[in-house]
Parts: sequence; structure tokens; C-alpha cells
Amino acid sequence: MRFAAAVMRGDAAAIAQIFAEDGEAIAATEKGFVSGRPALEAYYAGRLRAARFHDVVITTTAVDVVGDLAWETGRNRLTVQVGDAPPTTRTGRYLVVWKRQQDGRWLIRVDAVIPDPAG
Repeated sequence: MRFAAAVMRGDAAAIAQIFAEDGEAIAATEKGFVSGRPALEAYYAGRLRAARFHDVVITTTAVDVVGDLAWETGRNRLTVQVGDAPPTTRTGRYLVVWKRQQDGRWLIRVDAVIPDPAG
């Protein structure tokens, strides 16, 4: 999957290119979302600088397509190291809304990640 591969490479620009120009990520930020490719690239660059990703697994559980929109749901598992701390594995669920562009490409319109509760 392009998203997981870009995370493992630490390539925020490649992540941003998977989003539509008006794409949004529902994220842990002051506003609760990040909108537009430049802001998305900056957001992911900050996350990639703050942590080293050892493993990223994204498992799609369902995809529904209606016209030029598609909904994808699934599970994720990330093994992340922050600073000198030992790596930890985090799991969660996600919902991605894809939008077909005029050139036929499918790009992310909205991405929402829901971490599993700690514990």
C-alpha cells in the first residue's frame, strides 16, 4: 500500500500526494483536522520527524463504492519509537473516503484514524 510504504520511507511529500488537493485528515491537532496538501505534508513531516516507524500494517476490511466516492474501513498496527524509548505497538481502526478525480485517479478526500484504547 502506498501510504504504508511512504510512512516507512519517512516521505511526507508522497503521503500528501495520495490526498486530493482538498483532502483532509482528522487528526490530533488543535483544530481537529488538517486540510489541503501543503498542510497535510507539513503535518505528516512533523509526525515522521517525531517518531521512527519500525512497522506499518494496514488491513482493509471493507470497501464500498458509490459513483465517484468510495469508503474504505480497516485496522492498522504501527510499531513506533519516540526518542530513546523502546518501540511500542499501537493499534486502531480507520475510515478513508476516496474520491475519483477527473483524470480517473482515486485520491483520499478524508482520512480518519481511531486509536484503540490503551490497555
